[in-house]
This record gives sequence, structure tokens and C-alpha cells, in this order.
Amino acid sequence: MDLSKLSEKKKSTSQSASFNLGVLIRLLAILTGVFLALFVKSAQIKGPERAVNPMSPSGGVQEEWVARYNGPGNGSDEAHAIAIDSAGNIYVTGGSDGSDTGNDYATVKYDSSGQEQWVARYNGPGNGGDLANAIALDSAGNVYVTGGSEGLGIGFDYATIKYVQEATPTPTPGPITLSASGHKVEGVNTVRLIWSGATSTNIDVYRNGMLIVRTANDGLYVDSTGDTGRAQYRYRVCEAGSQTCSNEVLVRFPQ
Repeated sequence: MDLSKLSEKKKSTSQSASFNLGVLIRLLAILTGVFLALFVKSAQIKGPERAVNPMSPSGGVQEEWVARYNGPGNGSDEAHAIAIDSAGNIYVTGGSDGSDTGNDYATVKYDSSGQEQWVARYNGPGNGGDLANAIALDSAGNVYVTGGSEGLGIGFDYATIKYVQEATPTPTPGPITLSASGHKVEGVNTVRLIWSGATSTNIDVYRNGMLIVRTANDGLYVDSTGDTGRAQYRYRVCEAGSQTCSNEVLVRFPQ
């Protein structure tokens, strides 16, 4: 066997392989350069994406009002459902610590500016845990609340309540004059109402647009609101069943 020829053949094969590998590397380098050039050009044409309406650092949201409710137990109060009527009034329901009644249903109505209109509370027969989870309104403005309520020795039951809202009378000029003063009684917001000029046997007392009591026309009524925290109340008294009403007075409790 001619060893010199065999050696030359191996050398030629090695050179060919080296040549092919070199060509492949150069070809990959060229393709990579073309790809990068096209990518950069495309990026320059497209430019960075920007928000159409960039948000301000605060998120573009401005707080309009905050309404808080503290129940008579001065403990835990949690909202679980909300509804809004066609007039923009807001209804919130949930659970609220009562005064020696455990956790009760608490349903609160606010007007569109966040002013409290009324509060309705429910304590079940078990005098324990009651928690409203859902709320709905019908076309007549009635309010429906449902949830779980502790019965008397029978565990938890469904408890569904319907609240009927009475319209505030449109006052007509009358001789009734109303004054009011607020103070705390054992931590509870309490308002003393004094009026004069009414001629009817009974008087209707309205708080935040809701009839809260019909009482004797003796010129005095003390309203224990059941609230313990910051609140404000609008009062008016009317001759029972009529639209002959007093001036409206506002009572504020700063805390």
C-alpha cells in the first residue's frame, strides 16, 4: 500500500471539511447580520408603544366622598352587598355588631352625595349572629335583604326582609317651628327635638327623609339613633298624615 497517497487523501478530506465548516460559519454570520439590520430598522419605524391616554401618577381617580357606618356595638361592621336605584341613591347591607345583640343585619341608604338617609337593623330571635349577604330593589323602591340569621336553638336560618320606603311629604307653609340639639347618651347619638305651632293630635317625625315615629303632639321628642360614630341627621316634623310641616334642621355629630 502506498502510504504517501493515503496520507495525501486524508489531508485532502480534512481540508475539505475545514473549508465547508468555514463557509457555514461565514454564511451564518452574514444571515445574523441581515436579521439584526432588519430588526433595528423595524424597531426604528415602529417606535415604542405608548398609552393613548396616559394615567396620572394618582391613577386618574379622584375621591369624591367617603361614607362610614359604625354600629351601636362599636365593634366590627362589614358591608357585603350594594345596590343603586334610578335616582342614584345607594343601599348597602351586611353585618354589624349590635349592643348586646351579637352581629345583626345593618342596611344603610345614602343619597348620591353620600349623605346617610336611614339605617335599618335586624336582630334574629337567637340574639346571635345575623349576616345579610344580598340586597335588591323593586320598581316601587321597596328594599329586599336576605342572608343567614341565628334562630332560637335551631341554628342558622334564611332570613329575608322587605323594607317599604315612605315618601317624604312636600312641606307646605305652616306655623310649626322646629329646633334640635344633639348629644351623646351612653355613647349613642341622641337628638332632642322641640317644636311649637302644630295643632294636630299627633306629630310625624322624619329623620333623613324617613318617617321614624308618630308621637303625641306634646312639643318634645328624643331620638336615640342607635349610631355611635360620626354622623349627621336632617329632621322635620309634620302634622300627622299631612303636608303641614316644620322647617328642616340639621344636627351633626363630629365623632
